Amino acid sequence: MNVALSGGLLGLSLLLGIVLATEAAAPIAAIEVPSVHPENASATAQSLPPFNPPPQARFAEIAARPVFSPLRKPFPQTDLLAAQNTTPPQAKLIGVIISAQKSLAILKGPESGNASSVAIGQMFEGWQVSRIDPGQVVFHSAQGDYAIALHTPRVSGKTPAKTPGPGGDPL
Repeated sequence: MNVALSGGLLGLSLLLGIVLATEAAAPIAAIEVPSVHPENASATAQSLPPFNPPPQARFAEIAARPVFSPLRKPFPQTDLLAAQNTTPPQAKLIGVIISAQKSLAILKGPESGNASSVAIGQMFEGWQVSRIDPGQVVFHSAQGDYAIALHTPRVSGKTPAKTPGPGGDPL
C-alpha cells in the first residue's frame, strides 16, 4: 500500500511540475496604455470657471454650534441670559462626574426631592452651567458667575468614631 501511495504522490508531483513549467514559459500579454493628449486636458481646464468660495457669513450657523457636542445646540446669547432668572440657583451640589468625554454635575433643588444632572452649557433654573470642577459647579448669567460648592451632609456635630480596618487597626 505504501508503494501505491508513493507512486501516486510522485505522479501528482510530476503533473504539477509540468503545469508550472508550462505557465512559466508562456508569453506575457502586452499591456496597452492609452495615450493622453496634454492639449485636450488644458482646454478642459480652461473652460471651467475659477472657484470662488462662498462668503464666511453663510457658515455662521455652523460656527455658532459647538463642534464636539453631541447635542449641537447654539451657544446662548448674552441677551437671552439677561431675560432669564436673576436669582441664583438654590440647589445643592450632590456630586460631580468628570471624564475626558463629558462632565456632569448632580444637583438637587430645594423644592424637588429628585436630583438632576446637568452638563456644561445646559441651563438650570435660568442659569447656564459654565464650568464643572471637582468640588464645585459654576453657573453664568447676565448678572455674572455663581458657584455652588459640593454639599457635604453632617449627621451630627460629633466627629465619627474610627472603625477598625481588616487587620483590627483603626483606619
